[in-house]
Amino acid sequence: MRDGPPDDPAWLDAAYHGRKTLVTRIGTTRADHAEPGTRHDGWPASSATMPGLALDTDRRARIADGATIVDVGTGSGYGTALLAQRYGDDQVTSIDVAPSLAAAAAGRLDSFGAQPRILTCDAAGDPPGT
Repeated sequence: MRDGPPDDPAWLDAAYHGRKTLVTRIGTTRADHAEPGTRHDGWPASSATMPGLALDTDRRARIADGATIVDVGTGSGYGTALLAQRYGDDQVTSIDVAPSLAAAAAGRLDSFGAQPRILTCDAAGDPPGT
């Protein structure tokens, strides 16, 4: 685990090195709301997939240009950002069961101009609007 500001080079190296999947939420506590050095009880409830694995997964999916993409498990928004960058905002819908994660990811995506559709719903149920 690495505590510190996101602009710290050591923090960035830990986050983007690509060797580990990072836990981004334990129980109801999101990593970006946790106090440095504080321990939390509970099970990991969200994570950021290793960057290389996310790219490899998308590549192996062989998604055709113009396809409509549903990204299940928005989480931090990292994977959604990759898909939106490659295929375009209009082609990507990302869903997450946790309203706080979906809202935080939408804010992060919006901060650099990405605006794919983000929905809060359970992927095991009917999608909204059906």
